[in-house]
Amino acid sequence: MKYKTLFLLAAMTMLALQTAYAESPAMLLEKGVFAEETKGDIDAAIKIYKQIIDNAKANRKHVAQAHYRLGACLVKQKQYTKATPVLREFIARFPKETKLVARAQEQLRQARNRITGAELSKIVTQAVMTISTCAETDPRIKGALESLVGLNEPAVVKELTKHFDSEKNTVRRSSVYILWKGDFVKITSAEAGLTKLCKHKEGMTRGMAALTLGGRKIHSSLQTLCDMALKDESPYARRCAAYALGLMGNPDARPVLEKALKDKNEFVSSNAEAALTMLNAQARLPADVMGYIVGIHMEAYKKSQAKGLYVNSHIYGVDGQFNLHFGGLMAVKNETAKVINDEITVTNFSYTDFEVMNETGALQKIRFVDRKTATGGRYTLVWTPDKPLKPGQVRMLGWKKKATTKLTKATGGFQLTMKNHFGSPVLESFFLVLPPGVTIAKQSTDYTSLKRVGTLDVYHWQRTVPAKTTNTVELVLKKGSAGSSAHLANRAWYLWNQRKLEESEKLFRQAVEEDPKNSNAWNGLGWALQNQGKAEAAQAFTKCLALDPKNAGALNGLGWVAKLEGKEDQAIAWWQKAVKSNPQTTAALRGLTTTFMARGQYHQALICYAAWVQVDPNNKKLKTEMDDALAKAKVALAECRKASAVAEKWLALLDEGKYAESWDESAELFRKGVAKTKWSETIERIRAPLGKVESRVKQESDYRTSLPGAPDGEYVIIPYRTTFANKKGAIETVTPMKGKDGKWRVSGYYIK
Repeated sequence: MKYKTLFLLAAMTMLALQTAYAESPAMLLEKGVFAEETKGDIDAAIKIYKQIIDNAKANRKHVAQAHYRLGACLVKQKQYTKATPVLREFIARFPKETKLVARAQEQLRQARNRITGAELSKIVTQAVMTISTCAETDPRIKGALESLVGLNEPAVVKELTKHFDSEKNTVRRSSVYILWKGDFVKITSAEAGLTKLCKHKEGMTRGMAALTLGGRKIHSSLQTLCDMALKDESPYARRCAAYALGLMGNPDARPVLEKALKDKNEFVSSNAEAALTMLNAQARLPADVMGYIVGIHMEAYKKSQAKGLYVNSHIYGVDGQFNLHFGGLMAVKNETAKVINDEITVTNFSYTDFEVMNETGALQKIRFVDRKTATGGRYTLVWTPDKPLKPGQVRMLGWKKKATTKLTKATGGFQLTMKNHFGSPVLESFFLVLPPGVTIAKQSTDYTSLKRVGTLDVYHWQRTVPAKTTNTVELVLKKGSAGSSAHLANRAWYLWNQRKLEESEKLFRQAVEEDPKNSNAWNGLGWALQNQGKAEAAQAFTKCLALDPKNAGALNGLGWVAKLEGKEDQAIAWWQKAVKSNPQTTAALRGLTTTFMARGQYHQALICYAAWVQVDPNNKKLKTEMDDALAKAKVALAECRKASAVAEKWLALLDEGKYAESWDESAELFRKGVAKTKWSETIERIRAPLGKVESRVKQESDYRTSLPGAPDGEYVIIPYRTTFANKKGAIETVTPMKGKDGKWRVSGYYIK
């Protein structure tokens, strides 16, 4: 009885252990993944993942995995409306699970974007109805607007326009409000409807439609808003229209607003004054910022004169709402011996929708002459000086496009392309002026300088642009304070460019601590460490690539890390990835060309030089190096032919079973490495089971002047794709080397 009791207790204990083990979150997660990915049983997987999430004692990492996978499963089942809250909750609950959060954000984007038809209509209608019952400060408004984020934008806008005809004023106005305040890049399909609402019988509807058109910078509605600001019977509509003209930022509204200042209604005149203030603020940058920019431009002007180049500067100003204000600078010199009082030709432009100001910001008298050709700018700008221009005198003029434009949304922020095709060789500057709260998230080209002027950050790019070349810098801008990770990284890059490596390292470290997902900062930290010879560089580059697998800077960095460690093949692989990611990564091209040339791989070096010349066509030193590579490649090609002939004769000896003779015909290096009898025994043991050679096709040869573990000399690595009677698709590699007597002999043989 005692033994039976013990046995029963043991059995019960084992059963309890098995049950507990089987139901552990780790085991359940494994079962869920198996059901989802191997069996394809999504319903079973969902049930298991929910069980893990509901387990209060489950490990947090297991819950995070289950929570993410639950959302992903719902997306797989196309249950997008159910997936959305699950994924949102996961992102909010597990922010430190960076890799999963990134995947969840992508899943959420896909889920939201795929909600269509009745489901999308229901969500939009719910948002409209919620806002229609809210006062202006009601916190529910924020939630209603957020409920539309990530949905198919054109479809949402189209759904909102359906409420324009609502008989309920609050419903109609709330749909207009969403179009004004919502997170939309474009509202194209609503523009005509909003313009029509500017003539609606209800004054508040007209006013809100005007604010939306102005806030969204729909410049086609300019005349409608101007008419409203002066003629609408409703004071509310007039004051909204006046303010909307300020939001739109079109200088052509100035005369209308000056008339609106005299409106008998104090709210209308007050809004007209505010709108004029907005126009004035948009028309010019602060004096200290302009002084700084003009100083750089004039230095460039002096430099360009000495080199016989043109000089050109473009200024990009972005406000806190990511509206672009675009302009530039022009230096005008009287090259004649006479005082100029009348018109003077300045330069050519591709457009005419801009105004010109003098050094104090006063508008200037200009006109345009149509050149009837787009080449070199279709329109010639002709300026009438506001005061006599003396011989040899240089005047500085500024120009600014009349209309502002909303930047396009991109991954991680808003896309800005700074671009110009001057035509002639030019020393060109791009200036970017950003307010507090806006910073650079990504950039295709490192800036030349960065300076805080007052409260604004002024970024500067400068380069000599060859003739018939387009100068382009791609940026992504995002919200970020002065202490934000992106801003810290930008300042760190500036220090790095000045070779202040320790200071830049410190700021890059602060940036990655602030935001561990800032790939730009990880790349910068890698370079700051690499340039100081610190081993941590590889880790920083690797973290960058985990976040941004195609980051050319980090790929290039790992190439140089491998090069310094003597791992040339790895270095070449990293550099090739860098160039594939960004063909303008000249540092990687330099690594490839120098390494290939040092190894005697002149043909490969030549390919890289050709790619490099495409990026930097005016580099004379580069072309000289390329000519050298070409000459050496021609010699190498001739030697490869000689080596190939030797290799084929040597292989014929193996095919005939003349192994001892093949040893006799081998290079001294080969014979010193293995005795004749040992070689004959070994090669017969390898070749005999393969049978006779049925076909052998030579692949591309690789000429080298150095090989790992071998003395420096001339080598050719020749691979063959060989079919034996008993083995298909074998690879034979023969490596002839050139002896001191100038003859080629086989130094190595390998079969796979």
